[in-house]
Amino acid sequence: MSVGYCRVSTIYEEQKKSLEEQQKQWRDLAKDKNYLTAKCGAFYKRNGEKQQCSGMYVDEGITAKDYKHREAFKQMVEDAKAGKFNNIFVEDVSRFSRNAELGIKIYKDLRQHGVNVHFRKEGLDSMNIDNDYILTFAFGMAEKENQMKSERVKWGISRVHKDERINTTPSIGYRMKNLEETGGKKGVLEIDPQGEEVVRYIFYLYTEKLYGMHTIAQQLNRQNIKTKKNRIWSQNTVRVVLENELYIGNQVMHKTVSGDITRRERKKVPEDEQIRVHKEELRIIDDETWEKKEMILKERKKNLGEHHGHSTKHILSTLMYCANCNSVFFRTKVSEFHKIDGTISGGNYEWVCMGRNHHGKDYCSGDRYVIDEEKMIAFLKRQLEKKQKEDEGYLLEIYKNKKMEELDNINVKLLQEEEILLNKQMNELRTEKIKYKMNEEVYLNQFEIIHNKIIDIKKQLKDFENIQKDIQIAKLKYKEYKETLNNITKKELTNEDLKKIFNKIEIYGETVDKKKYIYVYLEYKFLDELQTELLREDEIDMETGQWEGTSITKPFIPFIQ
Repeated sequence: MSVGYCRVSTIYEEQKKSLEEQQKQWRDLAKDKNYLTAKCGAFYKRNGEKQQCSGMYVDEGITAKDYKHREAFKQMVEDAKAGKFNNIFVEDVSRFSRNAELGIKIYKDLRQHGVNVHFRKEGLDSMNIDNDYILTFAFGMAEKENQMKSERVKWGISRVHKDERINTTPSIGYRMKNLEETGGKKGVLEIDPQGEEVVRYIFYLYTEKLYGMHTIAQQLNRQNIKTKKNRIWSQNTVRVVLENELYIGNQVMHKTVSGDITRRERKKVPEDEQIRVHKEELRIIDDETWEKKEMILKERKKNLGEHHGHSTKHILSTLMYCANCNSVFFRTKVSEFHKIDGTISGGNYEWVCMGRNHHGKDYCSGDRYVIDEEKMIAFLKRQLEKKQKEDEGYLLEIYKNKKMEELDNINVKLLQEEEILLNKQMNELRTEKIKYKMNEEVYLNQFEIIHNKIIDIKKQLKDFENIQKDIQIAKLKYKEYKETLNNITKKELTNEDLKKIFNKIEIYGETVDKKKYIYVYLEYKFLDELQTELLREDEIDMETGQWEGTSITKPFIPFIQ
């Protein structure tokens, strides 16, 4: 049984034609080799939709370097391992993977499951071990080509920046100029009158009405004013507007650059290397308003740093989060009222999901439920007392042993000797070029080979240093964690104490037979991070990203009020 794998563009007519052509191509190839076409298959659209696609696994508009989002590819690998078919047809190695290490690992793993990958353009089958050398070279070339393409793209972007144009979606308050007005130049900004009013309104609320960012977001949402991406406002999106220098005419570009294209990394560019130009025609906010905003912002940050802000004001501040929408819980006081029998009810404090309370069901799908503050504090004390009796030192020992194994796999002495030899070869190469006027192309090829080997050795030596540091940091963090844990219940709990123990507290609620049930997940600082890393190393499947063996779930604890 066989299937085909391909990617298609996101333009509908081209997509439909391409898909039909590739389906016919793979079926004809399978027929020539006397393979039957499997009935399983999937077509994953870029918007997340999935359709059945007999005999084909298709990713829409996803690059081959981006394994994480190639849902059809990941399902194909999973189905292959499950024995649903034993042949995969693909155009070439670059369609299979542009990450050499990952691509080689996947096809070799499939081979162990009896699945043959046919690379049409190269005319190679993965079941033939004699092809491994050629395939390894081909995957390496595909990755190199991808990196070179990335460099060309980055060069193009830098040219756009130096020409004082942008290559991203304009901030609210701006739009792209018509190409006829710019002589065909793309990425030239102008003020958008409709968005300009929203920006002025935000600065007015912050500097004149003295509203906080969260309150401003609420105000905008109540008035049904949307963000540039047509979404609801949040505290963070308001902050982005207030801190954007473009509103006083300062256009800042080239703030980040791509790092390793195969890992989708971005690096921050030092300020002195960023491109800054002043364009008065793009100004929306006057200097006086901007300075006033800066003064208010600075004062509020200072108050927050001195623990006057909301983040440490109350014992549970910025600790509890909703498991449904990841919104923080906020504190509210229950109004007092007198009962008929003369007693007084209320006056206590409760905590509520901000997403559900402020934005409703469309934002947070969970039920609306409240957490009584005193009962939550009592609950946390009980859990901490239980934790004090547990011995988690074995986790640290497992972690240390694993790291020591990694150290044993790195021969530092041999690497240092190789580095000395390669540096000597590099000096000889430079001498040859100067003395005998070596051909530039030959020189550059040799230089790149030696340079890449030196870089690889330096990386391994750096890895050795980092592993040693990881062990020391883990020991110190564990010691601090245990000391804090052992002392925390001997005094009144504070927000600062709890944040030394917990990364966060997740709250999950559900209604069953008209009765509400609440569950709590306690994410312990350091301990959970260490345990998660150990579990990932032991149980995660690098090809599919799925957990193997025991299912890993968050241990939610029932919370009774």
